[in-house]
Parts: sequence; structure tokens; C-alpha cells
Amino acid sequence: MTQICTPDDWPNHPSRNRQHAGFVHQSGGVIDTVSALGEGPTVRLFLPRAVEAGVVSAGRPKAGSLPHGSERILLVEDNEQVRAVAVEQLTSLGYCVVETENGDTALALLEKKSGEFDLVFSDMMMPGLVDGFELAQLVLERWPSRKVQLTSGFSGGVGDKLEEQAMGVTVIRKPYRKADLARAVRATLAA
Repeated sequence: MTQICTPDDWPNHPSRNRQHAGFVHQSGGVIDTVSALGEGPTVRLFLPRAVEAGVVSAGRPKAGSLPHGSERILLVEDNEQVRAVAVEQLTSLGYCVVETENGDTALALLEKKSGEFDLVFSDMMMPGLVDGFELAQLVLERWPSRKVQLTSGFSGGVGDKLEEQAMGVTVIRKPYRKADLARAVRATLAA
């Protein structure tokens, strides 16, 4: 079973479309979209037929593969391309992902729906009033049971100093592979 979760503004939300496309592609299927004037769009998903009972769907990794889960993750990343890759990787590991582009909007979302997220996965360096490091501090102060995982493209120096100050929050270095992301997220959620 594949679980796809999205924000309330669903039909026009880009992550919804990417998640469906990712699911269909990973399943070996095809998406066909047709639009007729006055009738709106028709989207058809063509998926391969399961050959045997108990086949594990593409959205749920097979036992013994990469660490995975079904928790809800708030992904905070200002770079749209990096965010799209992270959403794809996390959803393919079974996680339910809600994405946002900066710490300010993430904090506002958490203030409204903090109980809906098991993990905040955030870039450290972002534009706006609240960067990832400050977001992590605020999350741990306001919602101590919430888990936080940070990511950074900085190597050495700044990144190391930030990691030391991160109050036990781990930092995964960019660029990261899906396997590294899977292990880091699972370890943070299990801690």
C-alpha cells in the first residue's frame, strides 16, 4: 500500500503531482493526461497488473532493503530541485511528506499542526527570518517530543561548528545518497 499525504491545497500542489508521477513511474506504469475544453482534465494511471498475491508495492521497500517507515515528515528546503529529490526519496521509503521552502513557513505550519509531524527535516542555511538551525532550536524548545534532522551543503568549518551547537541534532551532509538519507532519518526517529 502506498500512502500519499499532501497539504490542504491539494489539486494545484506540485508535490501531489510529483508524488503521483513518482509512484506510477516506480511501479512501471504510465500517466496519460487529456484535457478537453469545457470538460477539464482527465488523468489516467496505467499500472502493471500484480502477478502474485502479496507483491510489495513500489511505495513500500521490501524487507531487508533500506530502512523505511510511515511517519509524517515536515521537509524544509529552499532549493526547489533539492526539495523535489528529497520528497521523492522520502516518499519512496514510505514516509508521508509535507514540504515547505523556508523556516518561517515551517514554523507557522508547526504552530498550527505540530502534532501532525514526527520529524522536522530541515536545511540549515535558508533565506528568511528563521534559518534551519534556529528552527531546530525552536522546535526542540516548544515541542520537545518532536524529532529534528538537519542537512547542510557546507563542508568543514561552518558545518562542523553548527553540528557541535545543534544540541544533539544530527546533520547529514549534502549531497546525500538515498541510502544515507534512509539511515539518518530512521536513526533520528528511533532515538
